[in-house]
Amino acid sequence: MNNRTKSRLMKGISPLIASVVLIAVTLAIAGILTTWSVQFVGQKGSNILKQSDCLGALSVDLDYIKFNPQTQKLAFIIRNSKNNIELDSIKAFLTYEDATIKDFDLTTCCNVSATIKPLGVASVALPTGRVDKPAKLELVATNCPDYKAQVFVP
Repeated sequence: MNNRTKSRLMKGISPLIASVVLIAVTLAIAGILTTWSVQFVGQKGSNILKQSDCLGALSVDLDYIKFNPQTQKLAFIIRNSKNNIELDSIKAFLTYEDATIKDFDLTTCCNVSATIKPLGVASVALPTGRVDKPAKLELVATNCPDYKAQVFVP
């Protein structure tokens, strides 16, 4: 093989084609990253909006919480103080002085509606099954699990 034949076989792609290929690859990567970031920010944004709706929505009316040891019932009023979210399937947790925790589904045990409408109120008579007064009442809605209503039973 002479030098001329050898140089023809060793030729690479032209600099113009190489530049076009590099630009195309860069644009493809930029498109993929843009699509991912838009979806990521969209998901985080919707979660933040939902959490802001839940913040402070569930509360217990402190003026109307009473425990009756004869009937072994804890009576209280719960409120949905927000006008833009329904609170679903509220669970109650009673904590006693001996560190016992009892949990209740208010829909099944206390005949409370499955959802509390925006700005709605529900009256609850919770059968505790114990004669000693619970120390703390904690409520949580299943659609807002990170925002609990807690109150110490007077």
